[in-house]
Amino acid sequence: MINVVSFCLLAVLLVLTVGLLAALLELIVRAVLTVGVAFTFALAIGIFSSSELDSGVGNGTVAFVLALIPTFYFISRMRAAQSARKVRQGGNDLSSCKDFQAVAKRDSTLKRRKGRKVSFADKALSKAWDEAMRLAPCAQLDAAREACAQFMCASASAKVLDVEVIDYTVFIRRQVPGVVRETIELVALLEPPERERAISNLIGDLIAVGKGARLQLDRLAKPLRDQLAARRLRMGGATGQLQDILRPEG
Repeated sequence: MINVVSFCLLAVLLVLTVGLLAALLELIVRAVLTVGVAFTFALAIGIFSSSELDSGVGNGTVAFVLALIPTFYFISRMRAAQSARKVRQGGNDLSSCKDFQAVAKRDSTLKRRKGRKVSFADKALSKAWDEAMRLAPCAQLDAAREACAQFMCASASAKVLDVEVIDYTVFIRRQVPGVVRETIELVALLEPPERERAISNLIGDLIAVGKGARLQLDRLAKPLRDQLAARRLRMGGATGQLQDILRPEG
């Protein structure tokens, strides 16, 4: 206990000593500046006030003494203003730093709200579906695209690692852009009857991909559907008992 008190007293004395030394150093600086400025002023007065040496020295001495107090006051005000300016500038720098951190935090929050970044593969897949729809616009192809988009979104947000989901996701990203691109290149070289056959084959392939995506979605939905059914069953049992209790007799 005594050691702790002694340490605290020593720390207080150290802080006071440092403060006194800083104040003494500042006072010495102001005094030196005051003497220098007053001496320069007195020297100028002594030189220009009289042509005689004795008279000039006397005038300079009087001017030196009279200039000490105003000069010291002026220098003290100037030094205090400089110190206040430095403190204010430091506060502005700190405020700017806080503002920068706030802006950076807000930008980071906005980026998180925007969701995941669209990859090159996703852009290529979306472009392939657009080209397929322009080549053969039909409701079945649109339904297949919707099923694939729903499956890709579900696979991206899946919390459990599923090998089948990953494999089919990779399959869609690789095969759909490829089959669309190659079909378009082939159609540009074929006669109209063969062109229609190639487009029909593309539609069949993409519809099959959409059906596969729908099957994967159904497989992902099954455990959730069973979990929800079990929860609703428990809720129904609990609320049924409560209704029996609250039901008036007779």
